[in-house]
Amino acid sequence: MISALEKNYYDLLGVDRHASAIEIKKAYIAKIRQFPNETHPEEFKLLTKAYQTLLNADKKSQYDLEIKDNGVYPKLLILAEQAYESGKYQTALHQLEAMLTNYPDDLQIQQYMAMCYFELDRLKDAERLFLRLEAKYPDNENILFYLGIIYNKFTSYHQAKAKFEKLISLNPYESNYYLQLSNTYYYLEQHDDAIEVLETYLTKEPAIHDFQIFSQLYLLSIYTDRRVSHDLVVDKLLNLPKAEEERHTLMGLLIDLCEELGNENAAYKDLVTLIKDLNKPAIAEVDNWLRQAEAQVRSDLIYFGDSRLTSSGSYSGTNSYSNKQRASYDDGRGSLVFAIILGIIASFILTPIGGIIVGAIWYFNAAWLKKALSVIGCLVLILIVIAFIIAANM
Repeated sequence: MISALEKNYYDLLGVDRHASAIEIKKAYIAKIRQFPNETHPEEFKLLTKAYQTLLNADKKSQYDLEIKDNGVYPKLLILAEQAYESGKYQTALHQLEAMLTNYPDDLQIQQYMAMCYFELDRLKDAERLFLRLEAKYPDNENILFYLGIIYNKFTSYHQAKAKFEKLISLNPYESNYYLQLSNTYYYLEQHDDAIEVLETYLTKEPAIHDFQIFSQLYLLSIYTDRRVSHDLVVDKLLNLPKAEEERHTLMGLLIDLCEELGNENAAYKDLVTLIKDLNKPAIAEVDNWLRQAEAQVRSDLIYFGDSRLTSSGSYSGTNSYSNKQRASYDDGRGSLVFAIILGIIASFILTPIGGIIVGAIWYFNAAWLKKALSVIGCLVLILIVIAFIIAANM
């Protein structure tokens, strides 16, 4: 009987710490013949784990650190990790720096240190340490990801773009890499590329857990007025749920997004319509929410899909849930150029002060004046018609 508590991986396989890959493999084959899976499943599982760990250079290096000093290393690392996870970044950093004196080449310690620098807004220190680690571990996804985020914060967008593109090549199924690359393209004002990146991910049979990709593409297509992309993502959202439970989940996510954006957002009205289309067959709770949401659609705002959409506000490009682009507001003012011309003409007829007053009245009350003039024009036209009829009958 083999016990994980009695022996380390080297003792389990019967090899020394400097054994070659061939020696480890031979020892493993001999041991699983002695403890086959059919009769000794627990021993077989433990031997396989030992073999896979010692055969992988990175895992072996990490395992050697874990058993060093009779298990002191993992205990210290757990304390540092707990401090980091609870937001005590300075405490975690002090613990990690103390550990580094005994384990100067440890990857995990240095990664956590760089992450603490990042959270403490010591971005230059974080960049320097991550770059040193990248030189040793060029394909480490965590290192590349943080460097990409840091470069975006530094507005070094082309460097960030290179990191996120490499991450996608290393792991093409991680949605967060596509989100960050899309953001980077948006910062570069390459909106078509920002949209294309997200659409590329959606070709990989996305599911409900990819909602952030859907929401970012949906809002981005609205904020940049890309109708084709908007229609594409709406169609995919409508066909995304494969079961009733998924439909409920998706509507819940969309409702949360709609409430967070608020009724002044350019996407609000269209988003309410999307939820309404998904709510078939109707769910009473969602129906109640829809009635309240539709009542909050403002008649004085112009939303996406209305007659026109202005570009007031901006798309932040970080997380789609926080994007705030206001729908345009019609304040009733007239054209400034027309007001100036009208004022100049009036100053010749009246006085310079009179011209200024006429121009100002037009500029600030154009919408009302247009309506008033329309009414007066209609009345004059009616009177002319009546007079013409009377004259014809005399």
